[in-house]
Amino acid sequence: MVLFATLVVSLSVGAQENAKKEAKPTTKPAYIHISKQDMMLYLCDSLGGHIAAYPMACGKNVGDKQMVGDMKTPEGVFEVQQIQDASSWTHDFKDGKGVIKNAYGPWFIRLLTPGHSGIGIHGTHAPESIGTRATEGCMRLHNENVAKLKPQIRKGLPVIITSSDEDMRVNLSVGIDERTPLYVLVSKESMTLSVCNYKGETIEQFPIACGTFYGNAERGGDLECRTPEGFFQIESLEGGCARVATTKYKDFGICGSDDKALFEEKGGRTTDGRVMLLEKDYQVLKGYLKVGLKVVITTSETDLRANRAK
Repeated sequence: MVLFATLVVSLSVGAQENAKKEAKPTTKPAYIHISKQDMMLYLCDSLGGHIAAYPMACGKNVGDKQMVGDMKTPEGVFEVQQIQDASSWTHDFKDGKGVIKNAYGPWFIRLLTPGHSGIGIHGTHAPESIGTRATEGCMRLHNENVAKLKPQIRKGLPVIITSSDEDMRVNLSVGIDERTPLYVLVSKESMTLSVCNYKGETIEQFPIACGTFYGNAERGGDLECRTPEGFFQIESLEGGCARVATTKYKDFGICGSDDKALFEEKGGRTTDGRVMLLEKDYQVLKGYLKVGLKVVITTSETDLRANRAK
């Protein structure tokens, strides 16, 4: 799993008010959130503030993408794979209008969406479609907005696409319901771990303990008693721990403990870098975990100051 830069405070319902605050103009983008409920693309900073917000269009059909040609927009945690000049691209939308020039606007921001190809964020020849279900699965923006977005993003930037009420009704037919986890959110600001569903809502939430020292773990192989920040995924479930796959750190994971002092002392900043839950809470959490499930670990104001000081 590719590691990403310092990131985010959450997309869960419990943190939506934080996510609505204004970002500082100089803040480096940390991730993109695409909401099929709001029909908006949000460019977000590392504390969940909105750097920019753009109306968008998405797949004609509702629900999580299942197969080629189903005209659905995939839901999940993805990343920017490539940024391509699309100014000369054409496309036949099979609507009787033939081949359309400049069908994708100036840029095509291709996403890495395992199991599906050709999904991206791009402009449009039909600005009137923005805000509607109009695409073959991609996300459309007004051309001027995709031009504004392009210089602010980079390869590897995380992209979270969340569902709407209408999508969730269709998702039920493929076994996705309000209790199906889309990702796990660890917030170093609120010192909680939230299991989040396809709408970004919190299913379960638990108090945590995390790294003794503030800031993002950066030295390869050693957590330095710091909890890494970024987008990761569950690699394995072994004994009392869910191992979280990284390319830099060994022995990092989410674990259970009966040592209540870990959670009661120093505001829970007490571990070697691992994320710890009370054992009883970890046993509940295990019911949601599976190999490949995405894990989002977010920063805090204090961690962010430590990161800037490095």
